[in-house]
Amino acid sequence: MITSTPDKVEQFIGGEKLLTAFGGSVLAGAVVGTVGYFVFHALLGNTWGTTVSQIVTLQVYMVLLITLCVRFRPVTEPPVALRPSGAQHAIASVGIWIATVAAIVLFYFCLGSIFGSVSQVAKQITAFATDAKRLQGQPTPAWIITIVRGCLIVPIFEEVFVRGVLLSWLRKRLTGSQSVRQHLRVCRYESGTG
Repeated sequence: MITSTPDKVEQFIGGEKLLTAFGGSVLAGAVVGTVGYFVFHALLGNTWGTTVSQIVTLQVYMVLLITLCVRFRPVTEPPVALRPSGAQHAIASVGIWIATVAAIVLFYFCLGSIFGSVSQVAKQITAFATDAKRLQGQPTPAWIITIVRGCLIVPIFEEVFVRGVLLSWLRKRLTGSQSVRQHLRVCRYESGTG
């Protein structure tokens, strides 16, 4: 998603700018999360179950994303470089998503024939890999907020921070191959495989 275009000069980020941007984002997220938690608990109490914590988590990610985008504006230019890439890419993305879902369904059917029913396998994998176990029996808004956060907001935040801001800082400090290796280490650590 983050690409350098030949007609634009890449803007490298210094350590101080990175630290102030990320520190400011974390501080703003902590303040909004804390205030949101107490306000929602005062207004809703415990009647909404985990919906309040899902709302607060969504708020924190939104604040992190917005503050980084404001700090490195315009967002259509590097290091953030969020820009529409056209209808052709949007259609390709939908096609890739459909192919991924088809591969997942095929995978579930293959595992289902080995380990029991398809629904059992899907429940086990979903409970292990997502918030589904924690959200069992929670109201629909908690599920909706979790899906929006996990499928839209968090990936955009990851693109902006890790593949935009952090990679630009690494490119300034290290050679090309070293910055790529460090970037991959960050991605492995972030995904829990590092």
